Amino acid sequence: MSLDYTTRLSDEILLLVFTNLRDMLPVQLRPSSAPQGPRLNWLTDHDRRLGWPVVTFVCSRWRRIAISSPALWSEVVPHLGGGWLSEFGRRSKSMPLSLNLRELPITTPSNIITILPAVREFLRQNQARIHTLELSQVWDFLEDEYCFEHLERLVADVHRRGPHTRDANIIFRLSAPRLRYLKLTFGNFYSRSTRIDWQAMNFHELETLVLKLNHDVASLQMPSMFKALQNMPRLSELSIVAPNLSHSFPLVCVQSCPCLRYRPYCLPALARLSLNDDFRSTAHFLQHVRVPSVTYVRVNERGLSGAEAVRFVTASVAQATQPVLKALPRFYAATVWSPDPLSKSIYGQRDRQAYATHAVVTLTRSSTPSSFSIEQPYDFPLHTVVVGLPLIEGTIRELASAYHFRSLRALSLEGYKGGVWIGTLIGCVALRGLEFLRLSRGYADGHALNSFLCDNDESGNFPFPNLRTLDLLANFTLKQLLASVTLSLHGSKLDGTGFVAAPQTVLENIVHTRRDVGYPLDDVYVRIEESIAELRAEEYFEHMSCELLDDEGLLAAVARLEMLGEVRIVGRSFAVEMPAGNTR
Repeated sequence: MSLDYTTRLSDEILLLVFTNLRDMLPVQLRPSSAPQGPRLNWLTDHDRRLGWPVVTFVCSRWRRIAISSPALWSEVVPHLGGGWLSEFGRRSKSMPLSLNLRELPITTPSNIITILPAVREFLRQNQARIHTLELSQVWDFLEDEYCFEHLERLVADVHRRGPHTRDANIIFRLSAPRLRYLKLTFGNFYSRSTRIDWQAMNFHELETLVLKLNHDVASLQMPSMFKALQNMPRLSELSIVAPNLSHSFPLVCVQSCPCLRYRPYCLPALARLSLNDDFRSTAHFLQHVRVPSVTYVRVNERGLSGAEAVRFVTASVAQATQPVLKALPRFYAATVWSPDPLSKSIYGQRDRQAYATHAVVTLTRSSTPSSFSIEQPYDFPLHTVVVGLPLIEGTIRELASAYHFRSLRALSLEGYKGGVWIGTLIGCVALRGLEFLRLSRGYADGHALNSFLCDNDESGNFPFPNLRTLDLLANFTLKQLLASVTLSLHGSKLDGTGFVAAPQTVLENIVHTRRDVGYPLDDVYVRIEESIAELRAEEYFEHMSCELLDDEGLLAAVARLEMLGEVRIVGRSFAVEMPAGNTR
């Protein structure tokens, strides 16, 4: 293939291409069962297993651009052996280095003898430049007295003990005075007898600590753990994941618990706290800590009924997070999200029944929300409490009552088994202040939603008087969009002649009722997939299949919606900004 066209590209564009290749074309490791081939030669090798560095052998110009760009060589690939390791160190010049030792090609004793000394020598020569370090084992060369004075991020997945490996506590004894992020994962095959040496932890600049344990922290160890956390004055994010089907801390705080000898330990800088654990274990942890600056709390229910979980969130979390969460305004937004049974849930299970009975509830506090674009799952804003709960009607009602859902201005209902929430959450709470409502496709067939939205009582109260945005997720089809806002005939009022006197769609009902009671005629936005939003009534015959051209009145409903000046059907990219001070 000719490369003539590349001569017209500038050096900057070629360098951008090489950088993208570095992420897209990694070094290909030989499987352990494959026959041993010739070793890669860093001077002359054109083997495709070389990955992205093969661009240095294409032509003299490509080689000059690649070799003269230190940032390109800052992500070290140790799989190629000692020759390439030294080349990465030399070509990166003084750039901070990222070293990933997760997938070292150590399949035979000869490989170990070859690669580990090369890595040890590379660390000795470049220890002051290492910025990011990732490990799959705690190798014995970490016992050497290195000084990682610029190391800021350390990730270690400790799966099992093997040749040339050491105890995981060596990590805590590393000299890394600027370490800011530490993630330590103990695999299922790692010894349960391993205990973290909290007293050896000496990372005073640490900001984020993520621990995925495979053993519990005994009561006698808890004071050492809390003191170690207190010695991290900049710690702003703490995440502890419990062992599968077990717990991180004792489920009951007995009188002999050594933590009771001291006042609750204060972590003043902590802003985000995530505990994936049994609720009783989490309660024990929160009993001994105070996190007054926290703005994000996530706890996952396990081992207790839903009603007990709600009482726990109301009591234990509120006590540990005083004064911040309690001093903030009421929750302005809620997201109820049930994981899809075909994807992996927060519990790491693939049991279809488990997905049908659990959900994640996100409650968000904010005094000045600038817009109502609710975050997707696992990407939550600040001032948030996240709770994993079973889908039980009593749990939903108690949760809504405890957290004053009546004051919500934004509500997002997403995911699997959505009808459960329609029939209970909305049915037990009058959401008169709601301005933003997001629905997933599962709600298109929810008759309870239609009947609730259009239920006018004699007192003059009507649902959603302030609704500004109906946000339908992108998996809605045209028919589902119309069906979700179209009432059956028995849901509409008839005049004396048998004709429909009241509007037939939810949005028509809301708009006309607003007019009748004198509410301001604000626009109601229906956000949906771009290709659907671009269609108009006169185009539906062309774009709809024959099976949709029936007597359901879909075309008439669309035509009436388009005639309402207050209703606008827009694409999902359309941003609906809400005034921060709007409290109607």
